[in-house]
Amino acid sequence: MSSSGEEEEVGPSVDSNDKEERIAARRLRIQRRIEAAKRDPNDPGDNKEIKEELKQEAKSGAERFEEITKKWESALQKEVPQSLHEMLMQQKTSCDAMIDEKNKLINDFQLELKNKDDLYVKDLKKMAEDVDLMIERMNEQIKNLKKAQREELEQDERAFVAERNELLEQQKK
Repeated sequence: MSSSGEEEEVGPSVDSNDKEERIAARRLRIQRRIEAAKRDPNDPGDNKEIKEELKQEAKSGAERFEEITKKWESALQKEVPQSLHEMLMQQKTSCDAMIDEKNKLINDFQLELKNKDDLYVKDLKKMAEDVDLMIERMNEQIKNLKKAQREELEQDERAFVAERNELLEQQKK
């Protein structure tokens, strides 16, 4: 699986230089994850925890976004440039904090994904080794069975020849 680029084939990109586009991309990704969680509620326990974490994150993110949006209304009413500047700086700080939280969440998920990928690769290697061992044992068993059948066939053939020779001897007498 390649990097997170597969999820974002169309639409806004988290790698964009435009701040609004990055924010929109993160919102879209969270929304897709939540929708995927709603579509597939029968996942094992690990995924339930992740889905719950995503739901909580989306809920808190939406609340913070609403809080930031409400502050814009009061910022528009400011007429003194200094107070407007202070308000804008507070908004910027709030937005930066929210983006940092989202980036931390993304990093946590990427780390978890990397760990799961590593575990998956180890499991694949172990399975491959197990299959190789099983094939080796099967080949050895086939060899042993062929040898045992060959020996049994030779014994049967010797017994048949001996019996034939005995019958020939009886017929000669």
